[in-house]
Amino acid sequence: MGESMTQAADRGQHPVLARLASEIDCARQAAESALDTVFDQTAIVGYGGRSMVFLSKTAILKIYTHRPAERAEREITGLNLAAQADGLRVPEVLGHDTVDGALAWVSATRLDGTAPTDPHDEQATALLGTVVARLHALPDNALTGLPPFRRNIRPLPDGNHPVRTRLSAVLAQAGPVQTAACVPGFVHGDYSARNLLLADGKGPGIIDFEGCGTGCVYEDLTNLYVQNCLIDGRDPHLALAAYHEESARLGRGIEVDARHMLVHTARYFCWVLQWAIEIDTELADQVTALAPRVLDALEAEGTPHL
Repeated sequence: MGESMTQAADRGQHPVLARLASEIDCARQAAESALDTVFDQTAIVGYGGRSMVFLSKTAILKIYTHRPAERAEREITGLNLAAQADGLRVPEVLGHDTVDGALAWVSATRLDGTAPTDPHDEQATALLGTVVARLHALPDNALTGLPPFRRNIRPLPDGNHPVRTRLSAVLAQAGPVQTAACVPGFVHGDYSARNLLLADGKGPGIIDFEGCGTGCVYEDLTNLYVQNCLIDGRDPHLALAAYHEESARLGRGIEVDARHMLVHTARYFCWVLQWAIEIDTELADQVTALAPRVLDALEAEGTPHL
């Protein structure tokens, strides 16, 4: 069996483990007692140490270390809502504890399947558009109680950096005008291929709802566009065409507006650069390299090209 969180922290594997190791071990043991299940003691550390994931043969346990009660509540609500979407496999919540002052945890069933990794897999790329369209087709009256999804955008310290200066200038001009074009609905919050699970003979599965909320559905499309298309090299036109087709089939009828998408992309770039410059320099460098292409498209006359 793998080492405990306390042992991992003692070995200095992650700063969050060192600070919260004993609390994480206590939360895992509490979940095991509540569910009569034994989870592996070795954790999968979430991005930035904001969650710790433990596995058993049939279940998954997530312990949240960043805004724990809020993220757990969003996960539970998101999973229950997504279970109502057309033709999606979603984990079933088995148990949870969101007591204030302690690390919150949520346990759910494990889904079969693996995330698509080949950017040239056209079927998987189209499916990315199809799945998010199904989430966005959730009716507004089902979203009552789901908190807003927000990315807090702060002014970038440009330091005479040309890309950051351009981003700030474009958003100051285009952002307020484009707000009217937002399409309200369910937002997954971290939508990308890594959270899509494919299995032979089964429908697509979708996981990780800890950041979900109500907001403009273009937030998810931006994640898809940046992470899976601009960075990973998937064909954005294929993904967005599948999104539009499925949206129309479900009666939602969302046709992607390229300019609005690019404004959200610029906002996403600003949000990433607020924190990635310090904790994820590779991502910050990728965004900085991609930003001029997006800004050029926004500043060009006529309909911009994605």
